[in-house]
Amino acid sequence: MHMREKRRRVTLCGMNRRKRWMPTGMLRELVNQGLTLHELSEANKEWGDRTFGEGEGWPPTRDTVSKKLKALGYAPRQGSRRDLIPWTDIQHEHLNSRYLNMLRAMSRSREDEYILTETDQKWIDLLEDLLHGRGAEMVIGYNREIGWYLTDRLPTDEDIIRRPDCS
Repeated sequence: MHMREKRRRVTLCGMNRRKRWMPTGMLRELVNQGLTLHELSEANKEWGDRTFGEGEGWPPTRDTVSKKLKALGYAPRQGSRRDLIPWTDIQHEHLNSRYLNMLRAMSRSREDEYILTETDQKWIDLLEDLLHGRGAEMVIGYNREIGWYLTDRLPTDEDIIRRPDCS
């Protein structure tokens, strides 16, 4: 058997199956129903198995599903950690701050399919009390020299933080 025949045989045995997406309309319908990235992946595999035969479906990774949704014009399902912690120059002595721990917990709570720990929930509850429980809306900010701080919300503030470029 020549090398060329051997290569063709591997391809014919299904080792190189195509990665097929369900029709765009079907995918959009499932997205609008609120399926998670993992559920969309499984739905794609099930569609492939039904359409092309058992074992022919392709379960894309969550990252691949996310990229497909972005290509279809959908906003990201979850923000990145940078949405709530955009500072890149946090001093070492400020890395264990309770404010940073609260922002990390809140960031995790916004992740798709993340199950909050009891500790995360306590940090989030404390954060909500600090930001909303004193009669004035507050945000968290960071300054390399003074560290983390609470301050009154300004009209330019978005979300629960004061962005580094807005200080």
